[in-house]
Amino acid sequence: MCIRDRSYVLLVNYQDERYNLNSSTRFNVSLPRCDEGFIINVGKCFRCPKEYFTLDGKNCEYCIPNAKCNGGNEIVLDPGYWRANNKSNLVLKCPIKDSCQEKQNNKTRSLQQTNTTQVDNGICMEGYAGNLCTNCAKNYAKYESGECSFCKKDFFLSLIHI
Repeated sequence: MCIRDRSYVLLVNYQDERYNLNSSTRFNVSLPRCDEGFIINVGKCFRCPKEYFTLDGKNCEYCIPNAKCNGGNEIVLDPGYWRANNKSNLVLKCPIKDSCQEKQNNKTRSLQQTNTTQVDNGICMEGYAGNLCTNCAKNYAKYESGECSFCKKDFFLSLIHI
């Protein structure tokens, strides 16, 4: 909950021809700014409570469907749902069963530990990529069902020799 000030210089020019006045005044203005997941209220930063979230730092909003909100900007999607990035509140159901995996707390998890592929902060299971995890990742092929399967290099070599 760190408050950082953004400083601006405001220059005001005043001119009154009746009295032949010409004046300039310079003001230094500081506006507070909160860390991500916090909103500012009466000059102080507050973290959105559990079951609420903020993506813009202006308002706490009630949690979106098909997700769990842990407060702040922490949104955990239900399994089988996807969003484009951690700034989006649009949550969509993945059309291919088991192709999407929820993201935990808006933090990037180790991709090696979770067998997932990260694309634009959306999380896809191993072998899947792209929006809604509907594309196959490199070295994977798509079945008619839409499922992606790993292609062995030996398979490609045997096709070349045929």
